[in-house]
Amino acid sequence: AGVIHDFENQSPDRAGLLNIYIPGGFEDDMPAIVDWFQKNPVD
Repeated sequence: AGVIHDFENQSPDRAGLLNIYIPGGFEDDMPAIVDWFQKNPVD
């Protein structure tokens, strides 16, 4: 994809990341996904 992403866990807790690559129009859904996460922040 040509995009480099960095992730850093700045807490003492264990963290994990699940990356699912879905080709074919997924980018079109990103604005709605971003919207959802902005309205539903992680505690």
